[in-house]
Amino acid sequence: LRSYKHSKQQFWSRYTCSYIHEQLRVCRGNVTRAAHRAGKNRRAFSALMRLYGIDPAPYRAQFPDPDTEG
Repeated sequence: LRSYKHSKQQFWSRYTCSYIHEQLRVCRGNVTRAAHRAGKNRRAFSALMRLYGIDPAPYRAQFPDPDTEG
C-alpha cells in the first residue's frame, strides 16, 4: 500500500505538470508569458519545466507566428 505522503506527492506532481502544460498552451509556448500568468518568474518556471521534462516547442509549432511581411 502506498503511503499518504507518496500519494500526495504524486498528485501535486501531476497537477503541476498539467498546470504548466495548460499555461504553455494558452500562451502559445511563450515561457515568459506563461510564467507571468502562473505568478512565477521565468527562471523558476523554466526550472519546473526542466524538472518535468516539458518542452515548449510543440506549443510554438502549433501556433506559428503570423507573417508580418506586407
